[in-house]
Amino acid sequence: MFWVLRNKVEAPRVWKISGLLVGVCLLLSTVLLFPGNAWAQSEPNTDSPAWLAAFPSPDKVRADVVASADDAEPEEIEGRVAGRLETLANALYNSWASGHSNPETGLPVPGIEWAPAEAKRIHDAYQAAYNAIDLHARDMYPKCGFFRRLLQLTGIANACKRLAYKLAREESDGTFTNNEQAAAQIATQYFPPEMQELFIEASGGSGRYMSRHQVNVAKANRDAERAGERSTARWASARNGMEGRWVPGGALVLIGIGWLLIFLDARPRKAPDPQKSNKISDIADLAIFDKRGQIVGTHERTSLHTTTTSSTSGGSGYIHPTYGGHVSAPSTTTTTSTTSRHHQTFFIRKEDGVELEVEFIDLDFPVRDGAHVAIVYAGDRWSNRGYPVAAVNLDTGRWEMAGSRVDWIVMGKPTAQLWMWIMLVLLARVAMAFVAGTSFMVGIVLGLAIAIFLAWRWWRKRALAELKTTVVSRIRAHAQSLVKSR
Repeated sequence: MFWVLRNKVEAPRVWKISGLLVGVCLLLSTVLLFPGNAWAQSEPNTDSPAWLAAFPSPDKVRADVVASADDAEPEEIEGRVAGRLETLANALYNSWASGHSNPETGLPVPGIEWAPAEAKRIHDAYQAAYNAIDLHARDMYPKCGFFRRLLQLTGIANACKRLAYKLAREESDGTFTNNEQAAAQIATQYFPPEMQELFIEASGGSGRYMSRHQVNVAKANRDAERAGERSTARWASARNGMEGRWVPGGALVLIGIGWLLIFLDARPRKAPDPQKSNKISDIADLAIFDKRGQIVGTHERTSLHTTTTSSTSGGSGYIHPTYGGHVSAPSTTTTTSTTSRHHQTFFIRKEDGVELEVEFIDLDFPVRDGAHVAIVYAGDRWSNRGYPVAAVNLDTGRWEMAGSRVDWIVMGKPTAQLWMWIMLVLLARVAMAFVAGTSFMVGIVLGLAIAIFLAWRWWRKRALAELKTTVVSRIRAHAQSLVKSR
Protein backbone atom coordinates (compact mmCIF):
# COMPACT_ATOMS: atom_id res chain seq x y z
CA MET A 1 0.00 0.00 0.00
CA PHE A 2 2.84 2.42 0.85
CA TRP A 3 4.52 1.61 -2.50
CA VAL A 4 1.28 2.43 -4.32
CA LEU A 5 0.88 5.75 -2.52
CA ARG A 6 4.53 6.70 -2.99
CA ASN A 7 4.38 6.05 -6.76
CA LYS A 8 0.94 7.64 -7.16
CA VAL A 9 -0.56 4.48 -8.66
CA GLU A 10 -4.32 4.05 -8.50
CA ALA A 11 -4.99 1.38 -5.88
CA PRO A 12 -7.93 -1.03 -6.03
CA ARG A 13 -10.96 -0.15 -3.95
CA VAL A 14 -10.34 -3.01 -1.56
CA TRP A 15 -6.86 -1.66 -0.76
CA LYS A 16 -8.27 1.79 0.00
CA ILE A 17 -10.80 0.29 2.40
CA SER A 18 -8.08 -1.89 3.99
CA GLY A 19 -5.81 1.12 4.41
CA LEU A 20 -8.61 3.11 6.03
CA LEU A 21 -9.32 0.27 8.46
CA VAL A 22 -5.63 -0.05 9.35
CA GLY A 23 -5.43 3.68 9.98
CA VAL A 24 -8.47 3.59 12.25
CA CYS A 25 -6.99 0.66 14.19
CA LEU A 26 -3.69 2.49 14.61
CA LEU A 27 -5.50 5.58 15.84
CA LEU A 28 -7.54 3.58 18.36
CA SER A 29 -4.46 1.73 19.61
CA THR A 30 -2.64 5.03 20.03
CA VAL A 31 -5.49 6.46 22.07
CA LEU A 32 -5.67 3.34 24.24
CA LEU A 33 -1.94 2.91 24.79
CA PHE A 34 -1.06 6.60 25.26
CA PRO A 35 -3.81 8.02 27.47
CA GLY A 36 -2.53 11.57 27.93
CA ASN A 37 0.09 10.28 30.37
CA ALA A 38 3.49 11.92 30.03
CA TRP A 39 5.03 8.48 30.68
CA ALA A 40 3.06 6.45 28.16
CA GLN A 41 3.49 2.73 28.81
CA SER A 42 1.27 -0.29 28.29
CA GLU A 43 2.08 -2.05 31.57
CA PRO A 44 2.78 -0.79 34.09
CA ASN A 45 1.51 2.76 33.82
CA THR A 46 1.17 5.61 36.25
CA ASP A 47 -2.63 5.39 36.16
CA SER A 48 -2.56 1.94 37.76
CA PRO A 49 -3.28 1.71 41.52
CA ALA A 50 -0.05 -0.26 42.00
CA TRP A 51 1.99 2.78 40.95
CA LEU A 52 0.77 4.98 43.80
CA ALA A 53 0.74 2.10 46.28
CA ALA A 54 4.50 1.65 45.84
CA PHE A 55 5.33 5.17 47.04
CA PRO A 56 6.43 5.08 50.73
CA SER A 57 5.28 7.59 53.32
CA PRO A 58 7.69 10.38 54.43
CA ASP A 59 7.99 8.69 57.84
CA LYS A 60 8.96 5.43 56.13
CA VAL A 61 11.62 7.23 54.08
CA ARG A 62 13.12 8.79 57.20
CA ALA A 63 13.05 5.50 59.12
CA ASP A 64 14.85 3.67 56.29
CA VAL A 65 17.52 6.37 55.98
CA VAL A 66 18.14 6.39 59.73
CA ALA A 67 18.34 2.58 59.78
CA SER A 68 21.08 2.59 57.14
CA ALA A 69 22.89 5.72 58.39
CA ASP A 70 25.58 3.86 60.37
CA ASP A 71 27.84 6.60 61.81
CA ALA A 72 26.58 9.45 59.62
CA GLU A 73 26.28 12.89 61.20
CA PRO A 74 22.77 14.33 61.83
CA GLU A 75 23.16 16.89 59.06
CA GLU A 76 24.09 14.13 56.59
CA ILE A 77 21.02 12.11 57.59
CA GLU A 78 18.78 15.13 57.09
CA GLY A 79 20.32 15.72 53.65
CA ARG A 80 19.72 12.12 52.57
CA VAL A 81 16.09 12.22 53.69
CA ALA A 82 15.54 15.53 51.86
CA GLY A 83 17.11 14.19 48.65
CA ARG A 84 14.91 11.11 48.64
CA LEU A 85 11.76 13.10 49.30
CA GLU A 86 12.59 15.47 46.44
CA THR A 87 13.12 12.52 44.06
CA LEU A 88 9.83 10.86 45.02
CA ALA A 89 7.91 14.14 44.69
CA ASN A 90 9.47 14.80 41.27
CA ALA A 91 8.47 11.34 40.03
CA LEU A 92 4.85 12.02 40.92
CA TYR A 93 4.97 15.51 39.37
CA ASN A 94 6.27 14.14 36.05
CA SER A 95 3.81 11.24 35.90
CA TRP A 96 0.93 13.24 34.44
CA ALA A 97 0.81 15.63 31.50
CA SER A 98 -0.72 19.06 32.06
CA GLY A 99 -2.35 19.21 28.63
CA HIS A 100 0.19 21.73 27.32
CA SER A 101 3.28 21.21 25.15
CA ASN A 102 6.64 22.90 24.95
CA PRO A 103 6.53 25.03 21.76
CA GLU A 104 10.24 24.41 21.05
CA THR A 105 10.51 20.64 21.64
CA GLY A 106 6.89 19.56 21.29
CA LEU A 107 7.17 17.62 24.58
CA PRO A 108 4.18 17.49 26.91
CA VAL A 109 4.59 19.70 29.97
CA PRO A 110 4.12 17.68 33.17
CA GLY A 111 2.00 18.92 36.07
CA ILE A 112 0.74 17.45 39.32
CA GLU A 113 -2.46 19.49 39.05
CA TRP A 114 -3.77 16.97 36.46
CA ALA A 115 -3.01 13.95 38.65
CA PRO A 116 -5.57 11.98 40.71
CA ALA A 117 -6.38 13.22 44.20
CA GLU A 118 -4.35 10.47 45.89
CA ALA A 119 -1.27 11.32 43.82
CA LYS A 120 -1.62 15.00 44.77
CA ARG A 121 -1.91 14.08 48.44
CA ILE A 122 1.25 11.95 48.36
CA HIS A 123 3.13 14.61 46.36
CA ASP A 124 2.10 17.38 48.79
CA ALA A 125 3.15 15.24 51.75
CA TYR A 126 6.61 14.74 50.25
CA GLN A 127 6.94 18.43 49.39
CA ALA A 128 5.82 19.55 52.86
CA ALA A 129 8.27 17.17 54.57
CA TYR A 130 11.08 18.34 52.29
CA ASN A 131 10.32 22.03 52.92
CA ALA A 132 10.27 21.45 56.68
CA ILE A 133 13.66 19.70 56.59
CA ASP A 134 15.23 22.34 54.35
CA LEU A 135 13.90 25.23 56.43
CA HIS A 136 15.11 23.59 59.63
CA ALA A 137 18.55 23.00 58.05
CA ARG A 138 18.86 26.67 57.07
CA ASP A 139 18.12 27.70 60.66
CA MET A 140 20.16 24.97 62.35
CA TYR A 141 23.23 24.94 60.11
CA PRO A 142 24.47 28.49 59.46
CA LYS A 143 26.33 29.50 56.33
CA CYS A 144 30.07 28.89 56.39
CA GLY A 145 32.93 31.01 55.20
CA PHE A 146 35.22 30.25 52.28
CA PHE A 147 37.92 28.47 54.27
CA ARG A 148 35.51 26.30 56.29
CA ARG A 149 33.85 25.22 53.06
CA LEU A 150 37.27 24.47 51.60
CA LEU A 151 38.18 22.32 54.61
CA GLN A 152 34.88 20.46 54.22
CA LEU A 153 35.30 19.86 50.47
CA THR A 154 38.90 18.65 50.81
CA GLY A 155 38.01 16.27 53.63
CA ILE A 156 40.49 17.80 56.07
CA ALA A 157 37.85 18.52 58.72
CA ASN A 158 34.09 18.36 59.20
CA ALA A 159 33.96 22.15 59.30
CA CYS A 160 30.70 23.12 57.60
CA LYS A 161 27.47 21.37 58.59
CA ARG A 162 25.37 23.25 56.02
CA LEU A 163 27.69 22.11 53.21
CA ALA A 164 27.61 18.53 54.53
CA TYR A 165 23.79 18.69 54.49
CA LYS A 166 23.75 20.09 50.96
CA LEU A 167 26.19 17.48 49.58
CA ALA A 168 24.25 14.63 51.21
CA ARG A 169 20.99 16.00 49.79
CA GLU A 170 22.38 16.27 46.27
CA GLU A 171 23.95 12.81 46.47
CA SER A 172 20.58 11.27 47.39
CA ASP A 173 18.55 13.36 44.93
CA GLY A 174 17.81 11.48 41.70
CA THR A 175 16.75 14.74 40.03
CA PHE A 176 20.06 16.54 40.67
CA THR A 177 22.18 16.65 37.47
CA ASN A 178 20.50 13.45 36.26
CA ASN A 179 21.72 11.43 39.24
CA GLU A 180 20.33 8.16 37.92
CA GLN A 181 22.18 6.07 40.52
CA ALA A 182 20.27 7.70 43.40
CA ALA A 183 16.98 7.24 41.55
CA ALA A 184 17.81 3.59 40.87
CA GLN A 185 18.54 2.99 44.55
CA ILE A 186 15.14 4.36 45.55
CA ALA A 187 13.43 2.37 42.80
CA THR A 188 15.09 -0.88 43.92
CA GLN A 189 14.15 -0.32 47.56
CA TYR A 190 10.47 0.55 47.17
CA PHE A 191 9.19 -0.47 43.73
CA PRO A 192 8.61 -3.91 42.17
CA PRO A 193 10.94 -4.86 39.29
CA GLU A 194 8.38 -4.11 36.58
CA MET A 195 8.03 -0.51 37.82
CA GLN A 196 11.64 0.39 38.59
CA GLU A 197 12.55 1.64 35.12
CA LEU A 198 9.38 3.72 35.00
CA PHE A 199 10.25 5.38 38.31
CA ILE A 200 13.81 6.20 37.20
CA GLU A 201 12.48 7.89 34.07
CA ALA A 202 9.72 9.74 35.90
CA SER A 203 12.07 11.02 38.61
CA GLY A 204 14.20 12.82 36.06
CA GLY A 205 17.25 10.61 36.55
CA SER A 206 17.42 9.50 32.91
CA GLY A 207 17.55 11.14 29.52
CA ARG A 208 15.40 8.49 27.83
CA TYR A 209 12.25 10.54 28.36
CA MET A 210 13.30 12.80 25.52
CA SER A 211 13.82 9.98 23.01
CA ARG A 212 10.51 8.37 23.89
CA HIS A 213 8.73 11.46 22.61
CA GLN A 214 10.71 11.58 19.35
CA VAL A 215 12.65 14.81 19.80
CA ASN A 216 14.46 15.87 16.64
CA VAL A 217 17.93 14.74 17.67
CA ALA A 218 19.48 15.63 14.35
CA LYS A 219 18.36 19.24 14.66
CA ALA A 220 19.64 19.48 18.22
CA ASN A 221 23.02 18.06 17.21
CA ARG A 222 23.24 20.44 14.27
CA ASP A 223 22.44 23.44 16.46
CA ALA A 224 25.00 22.30 19.02
CA GLU A 225 27.64 21.88 16.32
CA ARG A 226 27.01 25.39 14.99
CA ALA A 227 27.12 26.83 18.50
CA GLY A 228 30.44 25.06 19.05
CA GLU A 229 31.85 26.52 15.84
CA ARG A 230 30.79 30.01 16.88
CA SER A 231 32.29 29.53 20.33
CA THR A 232 35.58 28.31 18.81
CA ALA A 233 35.74 31.33 16.51
CA ARG A 234 35.08 33.73 19.37
CA TRP A 235 37.72 32.03 21.53
CA ALA A 236 40.30 32.24 18.73
CA SER A 237 39.58 35.94 18.27
CA ALA A 238 39.82 36.58 22.00
CA ARG A 239 43.03 34.56 22.25
CA ASN A 240 44.67 36.64 19.52
CA GLY A 241 43.75 39.79 21.43
CA MET A 242 45.09 38.41 24.73
CA GLU A 243 48.73 38.35 23.66
CA GLY A 244 50.72 40.11 26.37
CA ARG A 245 47.79 40.16 28.80
CA TRP A 246 48.14 36.80 30.55
CA VAL A 247 50.19 38.09 33.49
CA PRO A 248 48.01 41.12 34.31
CA GLY A 249 44.91 39.03 33.57
CA GLY A 250 45.87 36.37 36.11
CA ALA A 251 46.75 39.02 38.69
CA LEU A 252 43.44 40.75 37.97
CA VAL A 253 41.51 37.55 38.71
CA LEU A 254 43.40 36.86 41.96
CA ILE A 255 43.06 40.40 43.27
CA GLY A 256 39.40 40.47 42.20
CA ILE A 257 38.67 37.35 44.24
CA GLY A 258 40.41 38.85 47.27
CA TRP A 259 38.51 42.12 46.91
CA LEU A 260 35.21 40.26 46.58
CA LEU A 261 35.81 38.34 49.82
CA ILE A 262 36.64 41.54 51.68
CA PHE A 263 33.65 43.33 50.13
CA LEU A 264 31.24 40.57 51.22
CA ASP A 265 32.60 40.82 54.75
CA ALA A 266 32.53 44.62 54.82
CA ARG A 267 28.97 45.14 53.61
CA PRO A 268 26.35 45.99 56.27
CA ARG A 269 24.80 43.06 58.08
CA LYS A 270 21.12 42.40 57.59
CA ALA A 271 18.77 43.36 60.37
CA PRO A 272 18.43 40.75 63.15
CA ASP A 273 15.38 38.50 63.04
CA PRO A 274 13.48 38.68 66.35
CA GLN A 275 11.80 35.34 65.57
CA LYS A 276 14.95 33.21 65.64
CA SER A 277 18.37 33.08 67.25
CA ASN A 278 20.90 35.36 65.54
CA LYS A 279 24.67 35.26 65.63
CA ILE A 280 26.44 38.15 67.31
CA SER A 281 29.55 40.06 66.27
CA ASP A 282 29.76 42.29 69.36
CA ILE A 283 29.79 41.27 73.01
CA ALA A 284 27.18 43.96 73.75
CA ASP A 285 24.65 41.90 71.80
CA LEU A 286 25.14 38.77 73.93
CA ALA A 287 22.20 37.50 76.01
CA ILE A 288 22.69 34.81 78.67
CA PHE A 289 19.85 33.24 80.63
CA ASP A 290 19.07 29.94 82.35
CA LYS A 291 16.19 27.54 82.81
CA ARG A 292 15.89 25.53 86.02
CA GLY A 293 14.10 22.35 86.90
CA GLN A 294 14.34 18.79 88.17
CA ILE A 295 15.82 15.86 86.27
CA VAL A 296 13.09 13.31 85.50
CA GLY A 297 15.13 11.15 83.14
CA THR A 298 18.35 10.92 81.13
CA HIS A 299 19.39 9.14 77.98
CA GLU A 300 22.94 8.46 76.87
CA ARG A 301 24.40 7.00 73.71
CA THR A 302 27.74 6.84 71.93
CA SER A 303 28.29 7.32 68.19
CA LEU A 304 31.46 5.98 66.53
CA HIS A 305 33.23 7.27 63.44
CA THR A 306 35.84 4.95 61.89
CA THR A 307 38.48 6.02 59.36
CA THR A 308 40.65 3.48 57.52
CA THR A 309 43.76 4.39 55.50
CA SER A 310 45.98 2.01 53.51
CA SER A 311 49.49 2.51 52.16
CA THR A 312 51.55 0.22 49.94
CA SER A 313 55.35 0.04 49.92
CA GLY A 314 58.00 -2.22 48.46
CA GLY A 315 57.82 -3.99 45.12
CA SER A 316 61.24 -2.71 44.06
CA GLY A 317 63.93 -4.61 42.14
CA TYR A 318 64.13 -6.15 38.69
CA ILE A 319 65.22 -9.34 36.83
CA HIS A 320 68.02 -8.94 34.28
CA PRO A 321 67.60 -11.16 31.18
CA THR A 322 71.21 -12.42 31.55
CA TYR A 323 72.27 -12.06 35.17
CA GLY A 324 68.92 -12.53 36.85
CA GLY A 325 67.89 -10.62 39.95
CA HIS A 326 64.92 -10.35 42.25
CA VAL A 327 61.68 -8.46 42.77
CA SER A 328 60.53 -7.83 46.33
CA ALA A 329 56.82 -8.25 46.99
CA PRO A 330 54.92 -5.09 47.96
CA SER A 331 53.58 -4.77 51.47
CA THR A 332 50.36 -3.04 52.46
CA THR A 333 49.83 -1.28 55.79
CA THR A 334 46.33 -0.51 56.97
CA THR A 335 45.63 1.95 59.77
CA THR A 336 42.21 2.25 61.38
CA SER A 337 41.28 5.08 63.72
CA THR A 338 38.02 5.35 65.60
CA THR A 339 36.59 8.44 67.23
CA SER A 340 33.59 8.38 69.52
CA ARG A 341 31.09 11.04 70.58
CA HIS A 342 29.07 10.84 73.76
CA HIS A 343 25.48 12.09 73.42
CA GLN A 344 23.72 12.93 76.69
CA THR A 345 20.05 13.98 76.78
CA PHE A 346 18.39 15.45 79.89
CA PHE A 347 14.64 15.52 80.49
CA ILE A 348 13.93 18.37 82.89
CA ARG A 349 10.60 19.32 84.47
CA LYS A 350 10.39 23.02 85.34
CA GLU A 351 8.46 24.41 88.29
CA ASP A 352 5.48 25.20 86.05
CA GLY A 353 5.27 21.56 84.97
CA VAL A 354 6.65 22.08 81.45
CA GLU A 355 9.30 19.54 80.46
CA LEU A 356 12.48 20.39 78.57
CA GLU A 357 14.61 18.11 76.45
CA VAL A 358 18.24 19.23 76.28
CA GLU A 359 21.06 17.37 74.52
CA PHE A 360 24.79 17.82 74.97
CA ILE A 361 27.65 16.14 73.15
CA ASP A 362 30.87 15.11 74.93
CA LEU A 363 29.83 16.86 78.13
CA ASP A 364 31.19 15.23 81.31
CA PHE A 365 28.18 15.94 83.51
CA PRO A 366 26.97 12.93 85.52
CA VAL A 367 23.67 13.60 87.24
CA ARG A 368 21.03 11.45 88.91
CA ASP A 369 17.26 11.49 88.49
CA GLY A 370 15.62 13.97 90.83
CA ALA A 371 18.56 16.36 90.91
CA HIS A 372 17.91 20.07 90.55
CA VAL A 373 19.79 21.57 87.63
CA ALA A 374 20.03 24.79 85.66
CA ILE A 375 20.70 24.88 81.92
CA VAL A 376 22.54 27.99 80.77
CA TYR A 377 21.60 29.40 77.36
CA ALA A 378 23.54 31.91 75.27
CA GLY A 379 22.14 33.84 72.31
CA ASP A 380 21.39 37.35 71.10
CA ARG A 381 19.61 40.27 72.76
CA TRP A 382 17.21 40.82 69.83
CA SER A 383 15.33 37.52 70.04
CA ASN A 384 16.16 36.48 73.63
CA ARG A 385 16.76 32.99 72.29
CA GLY A 386 19.86 30.88 72.44
CA TYR A 387 21.56 27.52 72.56
CA PRO A 388 22.27 25.41 75.67
CA VAL A 389 25.93 25.97 76.47
CA ALA A 390 26.36 24.84 80.08
CA ALA A 391 24.75 22.67 82.76
CA VAL A 392 24.84 23.37 86.52
CA ASN A 393 23.95 20.85 89.24
CA LEU A 394 22.28 23.02 91.88
CA ASP A 395 22.51 20.21 94.48
CA THR A 396 26.25 19.47 94.23
CA GLY A 397 27.53 22.71 92.75
CA ARG A 398 29.21 20.98 89.82
CA TRP A 399 28.95 22.59 86.40
CA GLU A 400 30.27 21.91 82.91
CA MET A 401 30.31 24.00 79.74
CA ALA A 402 30.01 22.94 76.08
CA GLY A 403 32.68 25.30 74.79
CA SER A 404 32.41 24.20 71.16
CA ARG A 405 28.90 25.63 70.94
CA VAL A 406 30.28 29.14 71.16
CA ASP A 407 30.80 28.82 67.38
CA TRP A 408 27.02 28.62 67.04
CA ILE A 409 26.66 32.04 68.66
CA VAL A 410 29.45 34.27 67.34
CA MET A 411 30.53 35.40 63.90
CA GLY A 412 33.33 37.58 62.60
CA LYS A 413 33.01 41.32 62.98
CA PRO A 414 32.32 43.24 59.77
CA THR A 415 35.65 44.27 58.28
CA ALA A 416 36.60 47.93 58.30
CA GLN A 417 36.00 49.31 54.81
CA LEU A 418 39.57 50.61 54.67
CA TRP A 419 40.77 47.14 53.61
CA MET A 420 38.21 47.07 50.81
CA TRP A 421 39.20 50.47 49.41
CA ILE A 422 42.93 49.67 49.47
CA MET A 423 42.30 46.42 47.59
CA LEU A 424 40.06 48.27 45.12
CA VAL A 425 42.88 50.72 44.31
CA LEU A 426 45.25 47.83 43.59
CA LEU A 427 42.56 46.16 41.50
CA ALA A 428 42.16 49.31 39.40
CA ARG A 429 45.93 49.54 38.87
CA VAL A 430 46.12 45.98 37.54
CA ALA A 431 43.02 46.56 35.38
CA MET A 432 44.84 49.47 33.73
CA ALA A 433 47.82 47.21 33.04
CA PHE A 434 45.50 44.59 31.57
CA VAL A 435 43.88 47.09 29.20
CA ALA A 436 47.27 48.45 28.12
CA GLY A 437 48.66 44.94 27.63
CA THR A 438 51.70 45.59 29.84
CA SER A 439 53.09 43.79 32.88
CA PHE A 440 54.85 46.77 34.42
CA MET A 441 54.52 46.85 38.24
CA VAL A 442 52.03 43.95 38.18
CA GLY A 443 54.27 41.75 40.34
CA ILE A 444 54.69 44.43 42.99
CA VAL A 445 50.99 45.24 43.03
CA LEU A 446 50.09 41.54 43.30
CA GLY A 447 52.50 41.14 46.20
CA LEU A 448 50.93 44.09 48.00
CA ALA A 449 47.45 42.67 47.41
CA ILE A 450 48.45 39.29 48.86
CA ALA A 451 49.99 40.98 51.90
CA ILE A 452 46.85 43.06 52.46
CA PHE A 453 44.63 40.01 52.10
CA LEU A 454 46.67 38.02 54.64
CA ALA A 455 46.67 40.99 57.04
CA TRP A 456 42.89 41.23 56.70
CA ARG A 457 42.49 37.53 57.46
CA TRP A 458 44.74 37.81 60.52
CA TRP A 459 42.90 40.88 61.81
CA ARG A 460 39.51 39.25 61.34
CA LYS A 461 40.60 35.96 62.92
CA ARG A 462 42.06 37.77 65.92
CA ALA A 463 38.87 39.79 66.44
CA LEU A 464 36.78 36.62 66.29
CA ALA A 465 39.07 34.83 68.77
CA GLU A 466 38.80 37.74 71.22
CA LEU A 467 35.01 37.69 70.92
CA LYS A 468 34.91 33.92 71.59
CA THR A 469 37.12 34.34 74.65
CA THR A 470 34.88 37.05 76.04
CA VAL A 471 31.71 35.00 75.43
CA VAL A 472 33.26 31.98 77.19
CA SER A 473 34.21 34.10 80.20
CA ARG A 474 30.66 35.52 80.43
CA ILE A 475 29.17 32.01 80.33
CA ARG A 476 31.59 30.82 83.02
CA ALA A 477 30.74 33.79 85.22
CA HIS A 478 27.00 33.10 84.87
CA ALA A 479 27.43 29.42 85.74
CA GLN A 480 29.58 30.25 88.78
CA SER A 481 27.03 32.79 89.98
CA LEU A 482 24.37 30.04 89.86
CA VAL A 483 26.57 27.82 92.01
CA LYS A 484 27.11 30.56 94.56
CA SER A 485 23.41 31.48 94.81
CA ARG A 486 22.03 27.92 94.98
